[in-house]
Amino acid sequence: MDIRCKPPKRFFVKTCLVCLALSSILRAPTLASGNQKKKQEADVKITQRELLDDAVLVEIVEGDPDKIVSSSEWPEPVDHYHAPAFALVDVPKKYSNKGLIADRTNPFHLRASGKITLRAGEYRILLRAKGTARLTLDGRKLAQTKPLKPNYSAHEDVPELAPSDDLDLHPLPIAHQEQRTTVQLDGGEYVFMLQAVIGGKGLRAEPGELSVAIAGEGESFRLLAPQVHVPLTDEAWHAYC
Repeated sequence: MDIRCKPPKRFFVKTCLVCLALSSILRAPTLASGNQKKKQEADVKITQRELLDDAVLVEIVEGDPDKIVSSSEWPEPVDHYHAPAFALVDVPKKYSNKGLIADRTNPFHLRASGKITLRAGEYRILLRAKGTARLTLDGRKLAQTKPLKPNYSAHEDVPELAPSDDLDLHPLPIAHQEQRTTVQLDGGEYVFMLQAVIGGKGLRAEPGELSVAIAGEGESFRLLAPQVHVPLTDEAWHAYC
């Protein structure tokens, strides 16, 4: 369903205590590297599930987001769908086994993955989210936003809009945050993954305007997408959503 803005064998030898201690020290970096490699392999395994050439795979995972993000053992999603781009403003309704609309856990975890072909060069990356979100490229973190704190008093300063050299850029929505970075690519096919925590205690479980945009050298920002070309302008954003 597509929606828009969707160690080898162990052996024992007799040896002295000094040798055992030295062996432990020498093996420590190997174990750490092994754990890191396992996590990277897990991320890659996730991103390769059901990826299409012309759409972004969006998966919904319910449960404790902190444990989900920090664990290399990812649970199976309770729901998934495909979207044209990394621009998500809504998620499908959840239904009970009786066909009735049911509430999702608050918070829940949203994971979007897509294969993107890019030519060699330097790219600007723009991540926008209400709360915690992390963007990776082939398992390497590119950008991350901070958790959103609830405001129970309803009294707070109205944040100023972030300055931008892109005059036609779709404005950052109120109560959202953005992170920008640049990356140098050799060209080819890359797997992007966007992970986001939706909702939380005292917060509405809504993605807001969760999005990723990209811009090559001398270009304006456009939504990150496998095929569709959607400039990140006010007019194009509202037409897309």
